[in-house]
Amino acid sequence: MAYNVRGDLGHYVTTKKGDYHFLLAEFGTYSGVRVLGALRRENQAHFYANQSSSARQRAKAELVECFCPTSPAWRGSVVGQGVELIRAAERLAVHFQSVP
Repeated sequence: MAYNVRGDLGHYVTTKKGDYHFLLAEFGTYSGVRVLGALRRENQAHFYANQSSSARQRAKAELVECFCPTSPAWRGSVVGQGVELIRAAERLAVHFQSVP
């Protein structure tokens, strides 16, 4: 585990809803500097720009891009990595079910 997450859906279902196993994966997008800049610009535009302004629309579009890139190559890579991660988790689950 890279770090402990608190307040997430996994914590909720494992403590409130019974016997669950939870897996969370994060896939990188852009540099931290770009993401932080996009967060700051969107926040500023949200509070200070006219709702219909092009600056506000650009800031919101950039923030979406930073968390969900439109690049087909990035999306294909993430889907492939996600599928492999699920397959590895399935193999691990089968292994542990067979251990007495």
